[in-house]
Amino acid sequence: MAYLQQTLIRSLNGRSEQKFVADYIIALKQRLRIEPRLYRAYGPYWPAVKSILIGHGAKLPNRSVDVDVKADYSYPREALTLVAAALYEEARLERGLYYSSRHFLPLIATADDDEDYLYVSLDEGQEFAHAEKSSKPGGDPGIS
Repeated sequence: MAYLQQTLIRSLNGRSEQKFVADYIIALKQRLRIEPRLYRAYGPYWPAVKSILIGHGAKLPNRSVDVDVKADYSYPREALTLVAAALYEEARLERGLYYSSRHFLPLIATADDDEDYLYVSLDEGQEFAHAEKSSKPGGDPGIS
């Protein structure tokens, strides 16, 4: 958590957390409008990020959120959740797995098994928006 706090402080760059969250949401909505599959890069953080987007008025193709995954991959403050999600997204990009829906995640510390488990990102609304956008040049996937 200390690393996230430090990363958040650097990310604020003089802004309040509220302004940081607002700026992040604006940028993410624009990116999702261009490429709806972007959600895949957030992996298990997507339900928490999606919930933040919805909470700030974003109109997404599908408003359902996996609350169990959201609970495991969110933090008490939206800004910390977004920083954690951005770090995860960046790591996916660095490993060349940006649009892959398959994520191998470590088990929680209390689990007996130490093998990673497969988590598959699947947001049917975002996938539909991508298919719709792909089928018509310059199409708007309906994210605002």
